[in-house]
Amino acid sequence: LESLEDGLRPLDGVALQSLSAEVKRLRLLVDDLHQLAQSDSGALTFERTAVDVTALLKETVDRFRKRSSAFELSLELRMQAVLPPVLGDVDRLRQLIDNLMENSLRYTNPGGTVRVSAAVADDHVRITVEDSVPGVPDEALPQLFDRLFRVDPSRNRETGASGLGLAICESIVKAHGGTIRAAHSELGGLIVDVDLPIDPSAGQIVERVLIVEDEPKISAALREYLENAGYAPHILDDGLAVVDWVKEQKPSLILLDLMLPGMSGFEVARRT
Repeated sequence: LESLEDGLRPLDGVALQSLSAEVKRLRLLVDDLHQLAQSDSGALTFERTAVDVTALLKETVDRFRKRSSAFELSLELRMQAVLPPVLGDVDRLRQLIDNLMENSLRYTNPGGTVRVSAAVADDHVRITVEDSVPGVPDEALPQLFDRLFRVDPSRNRETGASGLGLAICESIVKAHGGTIRAAHSELGGLIVDVDLPIDPSAGQIVERVLIVEDEPKISAALREYLENAGYAPHILDDGLAVVDWVKEQKPSLILLDLMLPGMSGFEVARRT
């Protein structure tokens, strides 16, 4: 702006485009700060209804497909066959997923993958957004939801990010009684898990199945199969932990390995 005022830079189309982009970034920054201030004061409004997570994720991912292709990224959507609704504000939840998607698209290297998935996890619906390289340093993980925090430039495709997107995600999730956490992804980048409470008025739509298996590959395969079939699997790998869990959660079905550490499957069956 000063170079324009001093006549050092011509006021042409390129300069106007640059000024427009800067104004847009400033407006978005002000909007983000205003939303966080409202969240802090409890003035952020929510219109809670039963939200169809399946429809919301499909609609959001479809909107991002063109941009992901422009960034040379593979965009995947994996969902459990049957997902119960969550109780929340659909516009705020859409903003939550948008921010997570923006974060992955902005920071993932060309040729990489962004994966969105959803499944039932106990009494929550878990929405996961993960991406491939580059990753996030260990020391940065605890700070990702801090306001204005930005990771090392090596994980930054653009310089326009405000550093408020994940902080806003955290405020939205907390206002819905959920949890959000970040970790290293098996794809090589970042994984963010969001757990949102199932709408209590929906009833027991998804049946709970307990998998008791100490071999990770077998339990993972069983979990994937059951989730795709519309069930809510929970995994335990120690017979001693099964008895109390079964008494509290009362699963519809137990898939039980007979050769377990601590307590055999036969003894577990006898006690439950």
